[in-house]
Amino acid sequence: MNSFVTQVSRDTPATSAAVVLAVGATNLRNLNLVPEILRGIRNAYCVAISNTLLLAAVAAGIAIPLALYMEWKNVKREGSKRREMVMAGASDMTIC
Repeated sequence: MNSFVTQVSRDTPATSAAVVLAVGATNLRNLNLVPEILRGIRNAYCVAISNTLLLAAVAAGIAIPLALYMEWKNVKREGSKRREMVMAGASDMTIC
């Protein structure tokens, strides 16, 4: 949102970013804006979406290598070990 508001203010100083956000991207044509202003608002949307996707790509680029360096455990083997320990503990109990 911050990059969108900044971009709208820079590209279309005659239009308020709050009005554009209130109307929404779908209803921009209903504002009857000059084509140059409409082009500036569309450009602001493109920049904001590009920044969002770039952030997601960077986060994935950081998360994937970190996940590959984590310790890999066999969940089935760990579960069967725990089950055996519980069963062994249950057989040791005596009923009074």
